[in-house]
Amino acid sequence: MGHSLPLSKIMHTGLLLQCRPETTVAEAAARMSEHNVSSILVSDGGNIVGIWTEHDALAVDFSEPERLEQPVSNVMSSPVLTLPHDMEIGEAAMAFRESGKRHFLVVDQSEHPIGIVSQTDMALNQGLEPYLRLREVRAAIPHPPIVVRGELPLSEVARLMHRHHADAVVVDCGPEGLGILTERDIVRLIGRHTSNTHANLLATRPLLTVNENDPLIQARDILLEHRIRHLAVVNDDDEVTGLIGYNDMLSGAEQLYLNDLRQALEQRDEALARSRRTLQLAERVIESSFEGIMITDSNVKIEFVNPAFTYLTGYPRKKP
Repeated sequence: MGHSLPLSKIMHTGLLLQCRPETTVAEAAARMSEHNVSSILVSDGGNIVGIWTEHDALAVDFSEPERLEQPVSNVMSSPVLTLPHDMEIGEAAMAFRESGKRHFLVVDQSEHPIGIVSQTDMALNQGLEPYLRLREVRAAIPHPPIVVRGELPLSEVARLMHRHHADAVVVDCGPEGLGILTERDIVRLIGRHTSNTHANLLATRPLLTVNENDPLIQARDILLEHRIRHLAVVNDDDEVTGLIGYNDMLSGAEQLYLNDLRQALEQRDEALARSRRTLQLAERVIESSFEGIMITDSNVKIEFVNPAFTYLTGYPRKKP
């Protein structure tokens, strides 16, 4: 699965998107939307003091426009979690799972920030093709989708997504069909100072879908082709049964990594057991040999003699 790949090979490098603590939430969101990234670092005096992400944006209350003008330092997450640049991505995937976070700052040996890595980066670079070809889409659906009414105001949709830790919801737009609203949409709407508009006026349509019986590789290819991060999953009756994204694919990869690790440990233990049995057999052969055998180290210091050596030479095995 390519777990030997270090984070330094997949992280976002170059100029990390940053802002000052006093930057407004709307301005921070606008910059994230402009650069098409899922997070912005908050720096003060050259030091990274926090991070504001797409998920954090869900906590913004669209029913109170003045909240968009508050400093980003009021809503950022702090401290920023870090990972070493030479950590293998299989191990990093476990760090993502254990922390529940979606972004890590990548640092060098001197703890200096050199990049940032997200769950999406992990999902796209773990060599998942064999897994994605063998598993069906339904196997990666974490839970039924959240479906909201089109007349629900944006503030309620964001609040619902935040409460359920959902990165996307399906919007029922009535006769116009189904649409979708995602975390990235929320950030874009904040950057545009969007008012508390109904969800059906903001949802992206048409809703792209994949059948739950299709292989996961097909869902991955659709996401890449359309440069999106979420697909609706439908059954044979064309009913929406879930939403799937890169993060859901990563969850399955984590389990494969654990299986690989468990298998490697079992192989190591078996090899050690075989070596132990071989040494025991060699010891018995030497002990029972009628030939005198002496073993020395590199400095010709005697380390071991067998009983035949003692019998033939008269020298004891240990000093008296």
